Amino acid sequence: MDPSLFDLNAKLENAHWWYRARARVIRELALTLMPPFPSVVEVGCGTGGVLAALPDDWERIGVDPAEKAIGLGRSLYPDLDLRVGLAPEAVKEDLERADLVLICDVLEHVEDDGGLFSQIVRCLKPGGHLLLTVPANPKLWTDHDVTHGHFRRYTRGSLAALLGQSPLLQVRLFSPFNRYLYPIVRVVRSVSRIRGKTLGAGDSDLFLPPRPVNRTLEAIFFAEHKGLLAALDRPHRKPRMGGVSWIACAQKTERERDSSAAT
Repeated sequence: MDPSLFDLNAKLENAHWWYRARARVIRELALTLMPPFPSVVEVGCGTGGVLAALPDDWERIGVDPAEKAIGLGRSLYPDLDLRVGLAPEAVKEDLERADLVLICDVLEHVEDDGGLFSQIVRCLKPGGHLLLTVPANPKLWTDHDVTHGHFRRYTRGSLAALLGQSPLLQVRLFSPFNRYLYPIVRVVRSVSRIRGKTLGAGDSDLFLPPRPVNRTLEAIFFAEHKGLLAALDRPHRKPRMGGVSWIACAQKTERERDSSAAT
């Protein structure tokens, strides 16, 4: 990932509709899933915006290999426990006692995504939850993905295969994410490919729209949280509408699940 994007992310994550709505949706899901005063570890936390959206009385630990991102995060959110390093090694003991592990738009940056995911699952305690988001639909691929260091965008099948690696994971949520705005994003991405240029600076789609537009987009995206909460423990439900991303939640069990549970 282009290091200059960390400055842009830090600048936008408290203002841009996508960052704000994503963090708010994850907060709503976490509040529903977690016991009081849980321990949360975010793998690939970047500058820490998602963790910062969680309640202050939760234990919030983040790890990221990018020293610049962690430095920016520490200045923005001094109450968070942010560490430079690679997961799982840098936070192994924390992962082993975590109630929730967040992997938000991280796996697409990792060439061996299955290897990293398997290591994290092995560390997770029985009863612990994983909550992850990844970009969806290879047809949405543009220079934005290249600039952000993505190796892939995920299909339903490729993400299901990843989740299905561990027989100890019980999938509780598997859904398209950022669904309502998907038609608009698809048109914008198609235009970007035709023009050979992204909407934002530096081959990125990141830019801050005018305030009324930004607020409207955030409200539309955040409105999905009610449907996602209703979809918990109904992972086989297949919405007709696609999404810009996928969101999934799984809980580690003590006994192997049925082999079809993640498909």
